[in-house]
Amino acid sequence: MTRALLALLLALLPAAAARAQISPGPLSRFHESLEGARNCRSCHATEGVTRELCLTCHTALGQRIAAAEGLHAKSAYRVGCERCHVEHQGRAFELVFWGQDGRAAFDHAQTGFALEGRHAALGCESCHQASHVRDRAGLAKGGVNLKRTFLGLSPRCDSCHADPHQKQFAPRGCTDCHDPRQWKPAKLDHDRTAFPLTGAHQAVACASCHRPAAKGAVRFKGTPHQTCASCHADPHAGRMGARCDTCHTTAGWTRIEPGRFDHSRTRFPLTGRHEKVSCDSCHRREGRTRFAGTPFQTCASCHTDPHAGRLGAACATCHGTAGWQRVQAGAFDHGRTRFPLRGRHAGVACESCHRPGRPRAMAHAACTDCHADRHAGQLADRPDRGRCESCHDVSGWKPARFSVEDHAKTRQPLTGAHLAVPCDACHREVATASLPGVRPPPGSPARTERFDFGSTACTECHADPHRGRTATLGTCDGCHATSAWSAVTFDHAHTAFPLAGAHQATPCRACHPGPAGGLAFQGRPRACEGCHKDAHEGRLGPDCARCHAPTSWKQARFDHDTETSFPLLGAHRSVPCAGCHLKVTDGRPGLRYSGIGKACSDCHGADR
Repeated sequence: MTRALLALLLALLPAAAARAQISPGPLSRFHESLEGARNCRSCHATEGVTRELCLTCHTALGQRIAAAEGLHAKSAYRVGCERCHVEHQGRAFELVFWGQDGRAAFDHAQTGFALEGRHAALGCESCHQASHVRDRAGLAKGGVNLKRTFLGLSPRCDSCHADPHQKQFAPRGCTDCHDPRQWKPAKLDHDRTAFPLTGAHQAVACASCHRPAAKGAVRFKGTPHQTCASCHADPHAGRMGARCDTCHTTAGWTRIEPGRFDHSRTRFPLTGRHEKVSCDSCHRREGRTRFAGTPFQTCASCHTDPHAGRLGAACATCHGTAGWQRVQAGAFDHGRTRFPLRGRHAGVACESCHRPGRPRAMAHAACTDCHADRHAGQLADRPDRGRCESCHDVSGWKPARFSVEDHAKTRQPLTGAHLAVPCDACHREVATASLPGVRPPPGSPARTERFDFGSTACTECHADPHRGRTATLGTCDGCHATSAWSAVTFDHAHTAFPLAGAHQATPCRACHPGPAGGLAFQGRPRACEGCHKDAHEGRLGPDCARCHAPTSWKQARFDHDTETSFPLLGAHRSVPCAGCHLKVTDGRPGLRYSGIGKACSDCHGADR
């Protein structure tokens, strides 16, 4: 259809009908001036809406596309303008189709500026403002509505944000130090500057050195740093010179490196404990550090006299700089006091006795004025009231000076084997609370050696090996002596079985064996067979005493003439018993006594 024919048809139709037949709907308010059939070819060509026709009006956008800048220069957006900018939707239509999910789902990274960090939470209008658009005059001339355009912004931070540093870091960008997620703190590497941060400077806040300049911006470039005085006031007021690093380092102002300052060149060389004292301890007066004029002539210039002047002002008489509590050897003569130091006392540190808070005139008449009673009051009933000096001296607590003669004066004199027994074998350590009838004084030890015994019986120290079976015989010393336990003095004649003959040399244990190695005394047998085995196997009866005596078993006293029917006559008297009484042949031990023939031939044979 030619243009002339189209015009003719439109002329023949009423105006409203013509619009309904040709236009799909009213144009938006932005293209309202193109309304009407005569202006269709401003946007439409034979093949439809073309980008070239759009760019004849939108020249500024065309220039960006030609320069390959921005979203519209991408291949995905060069197909057709009408895909996103749909017309004929009415006057109120915004002319931008953002897709089914709306403008909030738009991927801003396609524009070349991805929204990261805090930018991602901002609304479009926060950045896309006319005040932020570059070349506003050129864009307006190119058909851009500055009040609603998305063109003309720069990805540079200063296109939206004012530069707080006022171009001190140009041409470097903000992202060299800052992150879009958070403006502060900056990630500046100070080591790449002319003033690397070391020591305590690393913990100093930036604002401590970089303060606002005259124009209001924080000063970074040109910050003075050549000397310490550029930032720090000289606490020495120039008395030590301008070179602070002669004594100090960035590790800390109060920390002077060894060897940096030689105090020995002053009128007060540092020795002993003074070498470890911080400078500020002495050179701090009236709220400021002082070096010149610091008093040092006497110890009292810095130290309070703990003796309150009682020992004079010359501290060096007794003390040195090695330590206050360490009195110099020979500097103080304790022998001139009422308590000369002797023995072990001579090596005791002064502060062991002279503790803070104790009176100058210390009690020293008794050992217990300083020492707790090791024996917990057990010896308080002695005539000397348990004075330590009775047994001990200052040369050492052990061994005690308590002799055998001293022990002989107690309820238990030492005799025999007791003389060789160590003291602690009887005087064992026990719990103090277990001592009978003793009230331990305050400070007594929890455990102590026992000296107070209830009795002197042997069982106080020794276990009864007889386990009470000899209680009817009296005490231990009725049989035993302290010379030796095995030396028994018991008189067996007082029993129902007096010892005679070989029995006298027999050990007690042979007749009185008991359980678990002990001895049994009650109920022992008195007949021979109670202890001895019958060698005759019962063939001669139970009365051994008929033939034998305790002196010797083999010397039998059997009378063959009266006790048998075969008196021994002549040569028979000299024949040994075993000559006639041969060994039995039934397998049992012993000799044959009964059933022996009396005829000569029974022993001598028929041919004799």
